[in-house]
Amino acid sequence: HQGNDMVSAAPLHCKHVPGISTPASYDGTRTSTPVT
Repeated sequence: HQGNDMVSAAPLHCKHVPGISTPASYDGTRTSTPVT
């Protein structure tokens, strides 16, 4: 993690995704964007 608490809010995402900074965005994006 990049030291961003927002990233920690999404435990299923081990890697930081550029352009996404909020848990809500993570949740909405992970269904359409495969993150491994």
